Amino acid sequence: MIDSLLSVKDVLQHRDRSHELYGYDFMVDADLNVWLIEVNSSPSMEFSTPITEKLVKQVMPQIVRIVLDNNHGNTAHEVGESIEDFELIYKQK
Repeated sequence: MIDSLLSVKDVLQHRDRSHELYGYDFMVDADLNVWLIEVNSSPSMEFSTPITEKLVKQVMPQIVRIVLDNNHGNTAHEVGESIEDFELIYKQK
C-alpha cells in the first residue's frame, strides 16, 4: 500500500484540509500469498452485501472522528500507533 501511494505522489494534488479514502482490493491464493488486485480512488460505500454493510457502518464514523479529532492530520502520531481501528503505517518525513 505504501509503495503504491509513493509511486504516484508526484501526480497527486495536495489540497489543504481535504482528505480522500482509497479502497484497496486484495486476493489471497491457495498458498496464502497476498496479491494487490486494484486500488479505487472512490470506493463504493454501498451496502451491497452483509459484509460491506458492516464494514461501511464501522469505517465511516471512525474516519470522521480521525479527521476531526486529529486536526486534519496535523496531530503527531508515530508509525504503528493505532487510531480507532486503523494503524498508521507510514509517516512522511
